[in-house]
Amino acid sequence: MRHHLTVSPVVAGVAAFGLLFAAGAQATMYRYTDENGRLVISNTIPQEATKRGYDILSNNGRVVETVAPAPTAEEIAAREAEKERQKQLEIQQEQDRLLLKRFSHPDQAVRAMHRKI
Repeated sequence: MRHHLTVSPVVAGVAAFGLLFAAGAQATMYRYTDENGRLVISNTIPQEATKRGYDILSNNGRVVETVAPAPTAEEIAAREAEKERQKQLEIQQEQDRLLLKRFSHPDQAVRAMHRKI
């Protein structure tokens, strides 16, 4: 004798709604430092607090992700200067490579330079 379990559509709908509601109840929480230096935990984060960096917390309070503070003007300038330095270094390396390809020894390059003068 076999027993069959039947679930009514109403019960299935209520169960599905309960699962969706439980998933939505796990709201994201944020931890940030406010303008007065106090640590705040909230389900929203003000625009000005995003510039200082913040943590995204799980529903049990564990840090899921840390968002770094926005870079300062000095940090941005330093990054740009480093990019420019790197670009100049690459140009110099390419010029050196071409010279080494053309001349087998530095003395040959010096002699060629003197011939042009």
